[in-house]
Amino acid sequence: MDESPTPVLDVLLHPIRWRIVQRALGREVTTTDLKRDLPDIPTTTLYRHVAALIDAGYLTVVRERKIRGTTERTLSLDQTKVGRIDERSDCRSECRVWSIFREPQRIGSGSS
Repeated sequence: MDESPTPVLDVLLHPIRWRIVQRALGREVTTTDLKRDLPDIPTTTLYRHVAALIDAGYLTVVRERKIRGTTERTLSLDQTKVGRIDERSDCRSECRVWSIFREPQRIGSGSS
């Protein structure tokens, strides 16, 4: 039996991973940027979730540089992987949930 990749929902709908993905949409980020943008997330937790997104293929390391004895990685959202979500034939429920997050929702617009 073929081993399928981690389902979209398992990876992206974790609240911390989703916040990381939101910060990476349309721009390159470093973990330093993410720590600054997400100060309520402990550093070790942030690194663990960034690693999970890299392992799942949603974040890609686009550049590395040495800074004071450590390696800073610049990350980017893998647009090819994200683009394939809607093209999958077996993604009915996953795509519906994904589209909820991609499309702006009007909350409290006055109509019920």
